[in-house]
Amino acid sequence: MIRLPASRSHESALFHADFVAAGRATKAQVTVIMALGLAAMWILRPILFNEPHPLIHDWAFASLWLVVPAAIRVVSCLPRTPPPWSTGLFIASVYLDVITFMVIRSLSEQGGYDEIPILIPIAYLASLLVVHIRFVVLVPAMLVGFATLAIIEATTIPITSASVVDIGAAGAIFFVPLASSWLHERETELGWVRERRLNTLSTTDELTRLPNRRAFDHELQRALTDGPLPVSLAILDVDRFKVLNDALGHAAGDRTLAAIGRSIADSVDGPSTFTARLSGEEFVVVWSGDDPETARAQADRVRGDLASLQLPSGRFDTPVTASAGFASLGSPPEDPARAAAVLTATADAALYRAKHDGRNRLVAAATLIPDSDPTVDARLQRPVDEVSVEVEDPLGEHDRAFLADFDRSGLVARRVIMAGIALIVVAVAAVAPGLLALPDTTVTTSRVVYGFLMIPAAVVAIVAATWRRLRPWAAVIHVVCVALVIAGQMWLRASDVPHAQEIVTFLMPVAVLLSLGVVQIRFRLMFPAMVVLYIGILVVECLAVPAYDGDYLAFSPMTFMTAVVIQASYRLQRAANLNWQRSQRLHALARTDPLTGLPNRRQFAEDSASRPADGDTGVRAIVMIDVDHLKQFNDAFGHLAGDGCLDQIADVLTQSARAVPARIYRLGGEEFAAIITGDTASTVADRARQLVAAVEEAHIESPVPGWPVTVSAGLAVADASEDLGSAMSRADDALYEAKRTGRNRLVVAECGPAGAGDRS
Repeated sequence: MIRLPASRSHESALFHADFVAAGRATKAQVTVIMALGLAAMWILRPILFNEPHPLIHDWAFASLWLVVPAAIRVVSCLPRTPPPWSTGLFIASVYLDVITFMVIRSLSEQGGYDEIPILIPIAYLASLLVVHIRFVVLVPAMLVGFATLAIIEATTIPITSASVVDIGAAGAIFFVPLASSWLHERETELGWVRERRLNTLSTTDELTRLPNRRAFDHELQRALTDGPLPVSLAILDVDRFKVLNDALGHAAGDRTLAAIGRSIADSVDGPSTFTARLSGEEFVVVWSGDDPETARAQADRVRGDLASLQLPSGRFDTPVTASAGFASLGSPPEDPARAAAVLTATADAALYRAKHDGRNRLVAAATLIPDSDPTVDARLQRPVDEVSVEVEDPLGEHDRAFLADFDRSGLVARRVIMAGIALIVVAVAAVAPGLLALPDTTVTTSRVVYGFLMIPAAVVAIVAATWRRLRPWAAVIHVVCVALVIAGQMWLRASDVPHAQEIVTFLMPVAVLLSLGVVQIRFRLMFPAMVVLYIGILVVECLAVPAYDGDYLAFSPMTFMTAVVIQASYRLQRAANLNWQRSQRLHALARTDPLTGLPNRRQFAEDSASRPADGDTGVRAIVMIDVDHLKQFNDAFGHLAGDGCLDQIADVLTQSARAVPARIYRLGGEEFAAIITGDTASTVADRARQLVAAVEEAHIESPVPGWPVTVSAGLAVADASEDLGSAMSRADDALYEAKRTGRNRLVVAECGPAGAGDRS
């Protein structure tokens, strides 16, 4: 599980900036809705009010009321507005509207005019819950706004039982969803951190910690597309690296490559340079905007510095050296992808001239190879991996894995919401009779509804969100329980029980309805449920509630709040689906070799570290596979052909592994690995020999006529007490025994200390 860093460091600051920026679109939509709502209320004032306060008719006041807060909100939505200012301006604009509404409401009460329903300023203040305001800012903002609203209400309007309950319901509307807001921000930050780390993994070479081929492909095309020009490229190749591996072993070769990677990165570290490991013993450096002669001189210095490291090469006292090919492009390309292929192919050709001329030198290409060269088309046939995801189903409604993950992330919020509803119901049942001096009939009826309908519904929803066996149906159960709570509230409001409308005001079912939009219920279920319940509340309120007096103005903020919550819920699920799909893509890229498409060293390390399941008596073995004489192949045909050869071998091994069965990995360079299981050690060894034989039988052309490309392999069976990773060194030793005894064969390592072998 990925945990957030303990300190609120630079990474956290970046997330908060992104989080606030992601709310700009929602702020803009809320701004439009608020402006349209105010304009409609002012235009329709003869219909909505029998006798409104004179201020509502005043053009100057109305203009200021409409324009000033709206203008502040517009500024908060602008892309150039810094995130802290964006948040502060939006909160200030909402405060202006809330205070204006409350002032008009109190003046109307004192002057005997039609009042503005308290639900309208509550709706405006509740808009802060859906516009991506950081939780540490949202809580004090809501507290200040709610306190302002409550103080104005309590000090300027005579207190009644209904107004007390309204204030309590307003608190529920504000503060019950606050827990969900915290969870949403927390989950968003965890997902953001995970995505950044997965993105780093997918573009980082596991061995050297340098950017990998995937990152290089993207960076070169970006440099050629966005500039600055010229763009120069140097490809460095470690000389006679195969000799080093054969003499000193793969572990020593890996240490050498890691040291070379660090040396190159330290030598060319700068804002205009980019360093990567392509594969095997190949490295690349890109300069963007630097003079080609300066870049060429730096490339030659970097190449020469490798000899000064005095790394052992396996050839007497000769240190490791490198050859390099250099090319540059100064004119803006019409097709950046093709220009990248031309530049890379030109530098690669120059590298092989350096190899041919004696190694340990740099050759700079005088001109680029022709655009029609076959190597250019060959490079273009290998597409650049894209991290972006095209999602045909924006809400992920047909992706069971996503829906399960999305539903699971809302379980805590559902428990919190329902626990809050249950506590509020208990508090009302305990306090209301004494506070409101309710008659016994009203107390008895309300407690029956509370005790036999609303509280049990809340408890059932909490159990469904907690008990694992009920989780597949938890969302449906939650919707049904919310409907039961609202039904109980509306039954009390519609009944002829005295004072029922005082203990269950119009705000209370509205608060419960809106809670559906903040608990991550799939949109396809949540949307029709909210619409049906919304219509049900309106119908019951208009047709059955005795206290209803045709005050249509009270319904407009309910409609606004419902629409805002539904829209925010849609955006949340859409963003969650895109993030989930992108995370899945990044997870796969981080564990996939960009050349062959096989699982890479990182995936191999994870799989080999796993231990057999309890009761598994089968044999598990690791096979280290190495392509024979690939260096000679590369020297004869070039690295592009060598990449094609590796790709062919990967295909052959993958097809053969389906019949074995086995899982194939590419560790880097010409190294592959396989994990094979079977009933006995001899069965596993026979299956490994099938992999070796399959490569020879594929008849991949080699530099020696009549001799196809082959592989050598070493196999080690893991003891029951060890993981495959600990058997890897024995498999590596067996591989080099296969190399020493003639290649194109499998050597089986001796049993481990505990005596791995035939377990039949």
